[in-house]
Amino acid sequence: MRYFYFIALALFTFSNYAQFDTTRCDFEIIDTVQYVINKSNTPIALSINTINESNTAATDDGYSAFGQLFEAPDTVNLNGFCFYGFMYSGSADSILSRVYQTNSLGELDSLVDSMWIPVPLHANYNGDLYSDSIKICATFNTPHQLIGDYVITLTNNSTSDMYVIRNSDGQGEDLSYSYYYWASNHAFDGWYQSFSDFGAAWDFDIIIEPIISYYLSTEHITNQNSNCLGDTLTISSSISYNDSLLNHRMYNPNYNSYTSAHGFIYHYGDTVKSDTSHSYPNPGAYNLFLNGVTTMNGWTFNNYTAICPYNINVLDIQIDLGSDTSLCIDSINITAGQFFDGYLWNTMDTTDILTIYADSLNDGVYQYSVRTEYNGCYSYDTIDITVGSLAVNLGNDTSLCLNQQLELTTNLNGQHNWNTGQLTNTITVGPFNNPDSLTYIVEVEAAGCFGHDTINVVIDNCLDIYNQQQPQISTYPNPSSDYVTITNDIWADYTISISDLRGQIVLQHKSSDYNQTIDLSDISNGTYILTISKGVQKYQQKLQIIK
Repeated sequence: MRYFYFIALALFTFSNYAQFDTTRCDFEIIDTVQYVINKSNTPIALSINTINESNTAATDDGYSAFGQLFEAPDTVNLNGFCFYGFMYSGSADSILSRVYQTNSLGELDSLVDSMWIPVPLHANYNGDLYSDSIKICATFNTPHQLIGDYVITLTNNSTSDMYVIRNSDGQGEDLSYSYYYWASNHAFDGWYQSFSDFGAAWDFDIIIEPIISYYLSTEHITNQNSNCLGDTLTISSSISYNDSLLNHRMYNPNYNSYTSAHGFIYHYGDTVKSDTSHSYPNPGAYNLFLNGVTTMNGWTFNNYTAICPYNINVLDIQIDLGSDTSLCIDSINITAGQFFDGYLWNTMDTTDILTIYADSLNDGVYQYSVRTEYNGCYSYDTIDITVGSLAVNLGNDTSLCLNQQLELTTNLNGQHNWNTGQLTNTITVGPFNNPDSLTYIVEVEAAGCFGHDTINVVIDNCLDIYNQQQPQISTYPNPSSDYVTITNDIWADYTISISDLRGQIVLQHKSSDYNQTIDLSDISNGTYILTISKGVQKYQQKLQIIK
């Protein structure tokens, strides 16, 4: 009799529970705001000093400073800026730059930073006013986080022959500022917005290019059950854009038609693909890179790749309770391994070792199972324990022809002792020389338990398969792989059977044709006996199947 434990089966599940992990990465986008230089392709050199006003008799008045307003609809980091300028004569000099935030009226308000910037001498320069040779760039010691409008100013309170570059058309946006300075009469000193204060003649922009940065965010949600071999890692990804900047004319030359477009490429550690799911064929540690590829339209770039690293350790957690065994006296320990985080047996025990006592059980076969858990991964195994005498079964008594063989096996682990003197759990008998009646006996011992069985085999010379009307029979091909064709010259109705060397019939077919093709695709490799019979008449031959 076979016994099973069912009391805990409802608590068992064989799939790992999905837990999710969110990986967020922020990536700095660095851009140069080249809005004003692209508004007009006609640059003009603008004198910047205290004596550049030619409409009065005074020799100490002029526009000693100019500024340019920039809008920041969202937070940007101002890292520095570039402008175009030169000393026309004299010697190299320095210009004072300041950054202001503006108030609600557009007036320069709080001072953000200031620094002196050298201006090289380009004597009698008459070249390209947008040339890199006169482009001057400066970087702040510490980037400034700004939101809203800000103005970058350039000041030269000396009488040196210094010039900065402006464009010829500010398109009425009134973004430029001018500072009037009169050394002998300060009544008019101050900042003026060029277009609104002076009209169309002052409709220009100072060619200043802020160097700014802002952030792009990517988010990847990965399922945590992916650290178990055989599970599928799945990823859900998204990119967050700073749309208020990318839909703004100062930060995107194509802001009117801007749409966010992106895709994702996943470097899984063993392959690269765009699929959002992946199963690892082998355990191990993998370094993943989750790449968000996006098309963006800044002034100095068109696309960006945001790379998020992610590490995963794929675990192969397999347990083995061992081979089925027997228990006759005393007890036996079943171990599930000591490195797991949790255990659950179908006996409701939660220990790593389960002890089975023979005197507490009736004779029979008992099945024990355990589920283990380690780092979110689960494994499961079962073992059958036979309590009492070993159940040895060699099968029913049988008969063989002289040329046949039979495999006898117990399918048990343990010490075997056959009456033939052999000690393995499987032996092969036959072919035979003479008709006979033979008895085979085996005794098996395992874990202190004993069992035995006997089988009788009758050996026949099978001479009755021949008579005066024995047909001429041929079989081909032999050896065969997928089919065998049988032809004879007398029989139209006969039976075809194929049996293994133990006498077990694996295929039987009745035929009503002199020629018959038999499909062998469902029969495994090996040596078989092909029997063709009609009444008491039989024809046999060896059939080899090789695939």
